[in-house]
Amino acid sequence: MLRFAADLHIHTEHSPCASPDMTAALIVAEAVRKGIEVIAVCDHNTVAGVRAVLEAAVAAGPYVVPGIEITTAEEVHVLGYFGGLADACSAARAVVAGVAEPHALGASRLTLGQTVDLIHRFGGLAVAAHVDRPHFSVSSQLGFLPPDIPFDGLEISAAGVSAGRARDFAATGITLVSSSDSHAPDGMGTGITALEMEGPSFSELRLALGGQKGRRCLIA
Repeated sequence: MLRFAADLHIHTEHSPCASPDMTAALIVAEAVRKGIEVIAVCDHNTVAGVRAVLEAAVAAGPYVVPGIEITTAEEVHVLGYFGGLADACSAARAVVAGVAEPHALGASRLTLGQTVDLIHRFGGLAVAAHVDRPHFSVSSQLGFLPPDIPFDGLEISAAGVSAGRARDFAATGITLVSSSDSHAPDGMGTGITALEMEGPSFSELRLALGGQKGRRCLIA
């Protein structure tokens, strides 16, 4: 198996809370400069920035996973990773149709369970975002991790990894990842997951999150 450095939670300028510097060209250049080989573009309730990053990465950039960060009705943040832009766009349309507030940070009318089901319906992988944080996480909003929600992974923030919070969630048996959740260029790569896979592809990412066929995810 090969090992790939992955940052699976990066925002572009299309997230209203992100720096306007987070353009596609800069994101790809920064990933290359920092040796990040796999990235996931996950803007709030939109995939508007994904296509530009995919195009910018064609020549010599990282492998790009089309993604989205969905705010559920409970104000839980969930990351959806997809195998292609078309599936990501289809999921995003369903999310936007149910957003209760007229801006990208608004909560969807979709419950947590409905959100995870939506991601899976379009062939995606559902990861609970920054589960160790006191805001917008499953832990903060619900007070517990629902055993009936089929998450494909749990994301620990970079700060949480440094503080040893990964141990708090290891007993769930769900694969743990760490990402930067970067909203500005200097944040990229502050949270990294090492993906042990045969190559950079969505099918390999699925196997790694599932811990299948020798693939796996490793965090510090």
